[in-house]
Amino acid sequence: MLVQHAAPAFVPGASRRNLFGATPFVLQQKKENVMNSIIWLVGAVVIIIAVLNLVGFA
Repeated sequence: MLVQHAAPAFVPGASRRNLFGATPFVLQQKKENVMNSIIWLVGAVVIIIAVLNLVGFA
């Protein structure tokens, strides 16, 4: 009973790993690239606002 319960639980885990490792890996890279670009844009905007505040208050 334990072997029969362990084998079906292991096979969907392997198929899920293959599915999540094959196709969504590209989607995950795209999400990471989008997040990196958003972080860079937000950082640039924050730096620009900080410089404008320094120039404006100076």
